[in-house]
Amino acid sequence: MKAHPTLLLAVLPCLLCLPATAAPVDETVKTLEEAVTLSRAQNGLEHPDTLTAMDNLALHHSEAGHREEALKLAEPLRPLFLKTLGAEHPSTLIAGNNLAKFYFEAGRREESFQLAEKALPLCRKVLGPEHPTTLAAMANLATSYYAAGQPAEALRMQQDLLPLSRKVLGPEHAQTLAVMQNLAGYRMKAGRKEEAITMMEELLPVLRRLHGAESLRTLSAENDLGIFYATAGRINEGLGMLNEVVAVRRRVLGPAHADTVQATKIRSAVEYILARQYARGDGVPKDPVEAYKWMSLAAQEGHLAAKRDLSVLEGQMTPEQIQEGQKRAADRQSPAKEAPPPGGTGKK
Repeated sequence: MKAHPTLLLAVLPCLLCLPATAAPVDETVKTLEEAVTLSRAQNGLEHPDTLTAMDNLALHHSEAGHREEALKLAEPLRPLFLKTLGAEHPSTLIAGNNLAKFYFEAGRREESFQLAEKALPLCRKVLGPEHPTTLAAMANLATSYYAAGQPAEALRMQQDLLPLSRKVLGPEHAQTLAVMQNLAGYRMKAGRKEEAITMMEELLPVLRRLHGAESLRTLSAENDLGIFYATAGRINEGLGMLNEVVAVRRRVLGPAHADTVQATKIRSAVEYILARQYARGDGVPKDPVEAYKWMSLAAQEGHLAAKRDLSVLEGQMTPEQIQEGQKRAADRQSPAKEAPPPGGTGKK
């Protein structure tokens, strides 16, 4: 089947400069809030211990999905860190990295880019090229380059970062694995499809082993790999993986969660492509009934072009064919039948 570059929608997370906590994130936020209150009472607002505690709290708010709270807490800390500790103090550099991340998450991309661009040379000068904070600064700047429309620079920086992360942090550290996922996305966008797919196929089993099949990190990687497969023309494999992502996100997060809605939209786009291929005989045997099945499924998930084309397709079919197409679509929607579409793996 033909490749479909318009499907590409890689997830590109900013990296953190602090290690992930083993405790539940919301529980950690509560503990850090208590630490901030205690430090402010004992030391005052501008004491380095208080500033560091507040920055850690902002970071974990971000991890818990409280992005507005994270930025609201971290933004006023910037001048306090500069005043109290100076621009080149390690704690100031860490806080700057975190603030660049929070700006990016809030959609304030220009501010994020400016801060990340200033942070990296300072981190290299003060901490050295292999310090974990320097690596986080590289990751933030690579993400900012990508968002600023400089994908070649983002790809170059991320390729430099991966061996450093493996060396300094270890091959299974959370930051190293996030770098792999980002790099796969950059390579896919650059047209290096097989390299991107190979990297994601290497990453996914590690995430499943470390975090479980239903963790958000694992689902994010599965979502990306499903898109990569479909983009490379491996529609069946892509749909099989996206079906799994949608089913788990609906069960774990609920059908109205933003991540579930996004995964459903992506799946409907792939279903629409498959429907058009069956309607035209493009890489598969021409089959109006099978085309109707996939077009109907995409339309039911809100795909506008599928809704439009479904009525056109019905005008070219007999009532018996439409009835059979409806039956296949209903069978496909059964939870017990969430399997890859017929036709094997779809590999070329």
